[in-house]
Amino acid sequence: MGRSPPKVGSLVKLPPPKQTSRGSFEETLARRRSVREFDDVALGDAEHSQLLWAAQGITHRTMGLRTAPSAGALYPIEVYLVTNEGVYHYEPRAHHLEKLMSADVRNALSNAALRQESVGGAPSILVLAGVYERTAKKYGRLAAPRASQTPTYRRRSAALHKRAG
Repeated sequence: MGRSPPKVGSLVKLPPPKQTSRGSFEETLARRRSVREFDDVALGDAEHSQLLWAAQGITHRTMGLRTAPSAGALYPIEVYLVTNEGVYHYEPRAHHLEKLMSADVRNALSNAALRQESVGGAPSILVLAGVYERTAKKYGRLAAPRASQTPTYRRRSAALHKRAG
């Protein structure tokens, strides 16, 4: 995060995200490639800000709309940032992070992701977690997992394309 690590419970204000880019979405898609080797350089606050906003950021303050779709505008996906400094929860409305823990859990995430080295060695990891209860209240318990997970794939794709652009 570019400074001394914040304490658990503290808020980390993020710089405002850019909502325009140099290239078109089509150009970004044309340049997209799978990558198996990654830099081990930590991302800065501006890059974290951009990725978090692309994953779940607010696009319309009054209506609370976000960068990714959600059945019934319930937004059951929570976004977490994991770094060597700890685990942070992203709060889209305020566009800030709240530090939840100081432990480096990247190896545990790597193990949970079938021991993928790219996960354990990544300087920054975005974790998307579904809160099924939000969707279940409106659509029922059987539909909740599907309604919660479908936008996750779109959100992951949007964040990855934003990073590539």
